[in-house]
Amino acid sequence: AKEYHVLTAQVMAKILVHRVISELREDENNRIRRTLADNSIAQCLQYFSRGYVGFNLTDDENLEVVDHDGNTFPVSSLSSGAREQVFLSLRVGFASRALENRAGFLLLDDAFQHSDWEQRQHMVTQCLSLVKRGWQVFYFTMDDHLRDLFREKGKSLGERFKTKELTRRYAG
Repeated sequence: AKEYHVLTAQVMAKILVHRVISELREDENNRIRRTLADNSIAQCLQYFSRGYVGFNLTDDENLEVVDHDGNTFPVSSLSSGAREQVFLSLRVGFASRALENRAGFLLLDDAFQHSDWEQRQHMVTQCLSLVKRGWQVFYFTMDDHLRDLFREKGKSLGERFKTKELTRRYAG
């Protein structure tokens, strides 16, 4: 009987913990849905992607983007370059909300590496426009094309744009 009570208590405790975690998860998903539905997040997506106008979190917790015609696409099915745009827009959008629209900073490591050449120009321009709005953007790249795009477009910022090339010296 004692063992039965212990096992019953363990099962009931696990059921309660599972119920609480499920409720917390649903609350968090609802907060994420409300945030994704916020116009400021949609604006960031439009700002960086040029093809999508909003987000949707499905009931099974998959993130989707919405195009101008109302079609939805799972982010997991997008090209690498499109996913880069989506994730950057989410970072900037969530950071802007958390900072209450004050300027922040971004650390990006070859974040546009998989974007096509036309989209790379757009992404660089948009990052530099964040700098014009007071953001600090640190972009690390091993891609000469992206480095050159930043250098070319960064000239318009004058002294506010800095570049540093790191080289590795081999002993030998």
